[in-house]
Amino acid sequence: MKKYIRNNIYTNFSMLLIICINLQTCIFADIQNVDNLKKCEIDFSSISVKNYQTSGLFSLTPKLVFDTEVSFHNPNTSDVKIYSFDLDISLINEGREDKLGKILSETEINVPSKTTVQIPLKINSEFEERLDAKLLRIAIKLVSDLKDNKETEFLIQGNVKYSTLFGNIDIPVKEIQKAKLRGSSK
Repeated sequence: MKKYIRNNIYTNFSMLLIICINLQTCIFADIQNVDNLKKCEIDFSSISVKNYQTSGLFSLTPKLVFDTEVSFHNPNTSDVKIYSFDLDISLINEGREDKLGKILSETEINVPSKTTVQIPLKINSEFEERLDAKLLRIAIKLVSDLKDNKETEFLIQGNVKYSTLFGNIDIPVKEIQKAKLRGSSK
């Protein structure tokens, strides 16, 4: 009986040790991926005004549809996984930030080491159903920069999410980027 109890204790201790080692390995991998994610660079190389339309026959409120291409550059020696991101994009115009919309992705993205991955995305505009000064400022600035072939300044801020054993970790992003506007290719 004592031999059985001793063997059972050794078995349980061995299993507990294996579980602890596996847990430590997973925790280390999560911490390493979060550190690597913080070193990654996000770049909005261009933004295109995909479509411009009004809401109805007598509506003056334009609905703008934007496409963008986001580049994720991974300078690390190991791959990085991004589980989702939620970013606000604002137009910088004469020192003022006018929110254009959101860039959302719930798709898991693997960025191999020492590479750049290009991801085409849509910007979901958040304009209200009425014409106001903010919308006019945005429309005038975008049309002017598009016509003059100038780079436009955008503020990108939000969170890149990474999923771990202990839940999601949000890595904040806040940066100003310049991008060329392109008209629709239709």
